[in-house]
Amino acid sequence: MAHFTDALLINLEQPLKIVQCGLALHGGRSEETFLLRGLWAMHAYRYRGALELHGRVFPFRKGFVSMVPPDVPVLWKFPSHAPHYYAHFAAAEPGKKSDSVPVMSELGEAFDLFCERFEGMIACWQTDPFRAGVKLWDMALDLARDRPRDSKMGNELHPNLQIALSIIRNGLHENLKVAGLAKQMGVSQGHLNAIFKKAFLTTVHEFIHRHRIERALHLLRHSSLSIKSIAIDTGFPDLQHFNKVVRAAAGQSPRGIRTS
Repeated sequence: MAHFTDALLINLEQPLKIVQCGLALHGGRSEETFLLRGLWAMHAYRYRGALELHGRVFPFRKGFVSMVPPDVPVLWKFPSHAPHYYAHFAAAEPGKKSDSVPVMSELGEAFDLFCERFEGMIACWQTDPFRAGVKLWDMALDLARDRPRDSKMGNELHPNLQIALSIIRNGLHENLKVAGLAKQMGVSQGHLNAIFKKAFLTTVHEFIHRHRIERALHLLRHSSLSIKSIAIDTGFPDLQHFNKVVRAAAGQSPRGIRTS
């Protein structure tokens, strides 16, 4: 597995704590500056782009995985359609036994299997965050020790559910409707709600709404994006409605969360 020589110190002595993860769709803006406060980021790419970190440009393409440290502004350059897996997570402060992990790793033939593990971790995070953190920890250890595993990690969700989750994660900024989602998938609304109830104990509508709020609160707390951009990116183009939803969920206004 080839990778750049630039490396970061990360404490992998214990499981990682995931704050947000999923499949994100970028490309609405060709460039974006992003900063995660107190959190690491892992991304797996299926497109060509570049990130700039500490004044160094790291180009990537399909098959690459990046690691970005906390509290560092990163300039991303995207193509017009840019879906990637991501995990934002907390790790303990670097210590004497810290691991060295590349900023950018090229996984080659192991990439598709790594993405399967990413999907399994994302699905697990919905119901068992600690276990998902252990899965991510294992993936990070493989990157740090230059040996992504070839063994498959089975997905634990219904195939239709996996498709629905990908559509939802890609479409949080859109006016997602349950009827439209079911039609796009070629299934009935009743079937879709039934598999969501079984997996997450909630309806599709409630799941989408909760996911939007979780994503919005995460970006308000940990990103440098403007409040207006966060509202649009999470499907709340009306700022007044966005303020109302955030207050109901977190007991604070978006601005209050951003400054607290």
